[in-house]
Amino acid sequence: MFVLQLIARAFQDMGQDENEQYSGLALHLATDFFLEHSNKDVRLLVACCIADVFRIFAPEAPYRDTSHLKVA
Repeated sequence: MFVLQLIARAFQDMGQDENEQYSGLALHLATDFFLEHSNKDVRLLVACCIADVFRIFAPEAPYRDTSHLKVA
């Protein structure tokens, strides 16, 4: 979980001009493994990362395929 905390902090500090190299990581965090993890802290950190991804990549989100977006 420590690595996930580092990733979340890195996304928080990141500006919009630094996004190209992290699109793969953003897609990886949006997988079911993280979104449906049994640990609520992991799910919370992933949600924070995804919120920052939308901010960093705005107006173009890295989640182009509809399967990457969950319908609540």
